[in-house]
Amino acid sequence: MTSAFSTKLLRFGIGALLLVAAFWCTPSAAPQPAGGPPPAMVSFDYSKWSVSESNSTASVTVTMTGTPTGTVSVSVSTSDGTAIAGANYTANSQSLVWQPSDAGTSIATKTFTIVLVNDQQARPPLTVNLTLSGLNSNASFGPYSTSLLYIYDANGTCNP
Repeated sequence: MTSAFSTKLLRFGIGALLLVAAFWCTPSAAPQPAGGPPPAMVSFDYSKWSVSESNSTASVTVTMTGTPTGTVSVSVSTSDGTAIAGANYTANSQSLVWQPSDAGTSIATKTFTIVLVNDQQARPPLTVNLTLSGLNSNASFGPYSTSLLYIYDANGTCNP
């Protein structure tokens, strides 16, 4: 024979157990991604570029992807690797600017030009460091904020 107290205690225990089970076993909503377009990113198109020194210039592209919250600007510059500015190429630095309306259009890709010097000497390939810097807060850097330009010799057997 079960007492009234035992029955109430049993009901309380089962009720508490169901409450705990409901709390722990109820699936929560999965986190939802924030809506809206992807944020803007600026990057060189490649981590490595190559050109023959017989060309008068090398063209390197920088692309903005995503949707910026405002005007995007970044500085792009050269610096000596194994190539020496003045002897193998002309140092260059400039600002690239994108407007929000440029997103997703052909204007989203900008070209940076490096003037080459053909030194008429047979030698192994030389490198020029390429760097993106000073990006404003309307975008972030993509995968390649630095890159290398390989200048292959036009006068010897060092070309691939």
